[in-house]
Amino acid sequence: MLESLNEQRKRNVESGIGFEEQLEAEYRGELQALIILKNQFLSEQFKKEHDLINAAGGAINLNRQLWGWEKCSGKANDFSGLVQFYKSQHYRSMPFTGISCNLTAKLMMDKQEIRSGDNMDINHVATLMPYSDLFITDKAMSTFLRKKNFDKKYNTNICYIGDTQKIDSFFAGRLDLKWRWGFSIKF
Repeated sequence: MLESLNEQRKRNVESGIGFEEQLEAEYRGELQALIILKNQFLSEQFKKEHDLINAAGGAINLNRQLWGWEKCSGKANDFSGLVQFYKSQHYRSMPFTGISCNLTAKLMMDKQEIRSGDNMDINHVATLMPYSDLFITDKAMSTFLRKKNFDKKYNTNICYIGDTQKIDSFFAGRLDLKWRWGFSIKF
């Protein structure tokens, strides 16, 4: 998987693909991947056992998406409605989706090779950052998130681990929390 992602990243870099074009591909990518996996599962042609497991997971996830869409729309097996949702601004405005697609687009255009932990980093940022008052990450990630205005969009202080002044300033006065029941917590 990592090898194929790096091959695609390398093709993107060599062809000079723009960020917005790659971002569009990322927004479409989840549903496209699920459709491909379901078709692979139905074809029953697998070279390796892990390919079968991956395809089965994709098929299950696509069916779960259709089930969720039915619960929202009231329409059973409304695949075209699900596709329209994935194309909509509603889908793009969901915090996890917007952040993870932006970060993946950046990753797929970067000259640096994709590392094994990059996908997990994207999942952590997309899951936690929108709901945090302070989000501390590496310098490159914090710069990108601020450049894309995710700090303003989610009212989150985003900084890198070496920005001790900003971190100290955030925690100033917050380290001694007094509760109304008479006890306090010191960090």
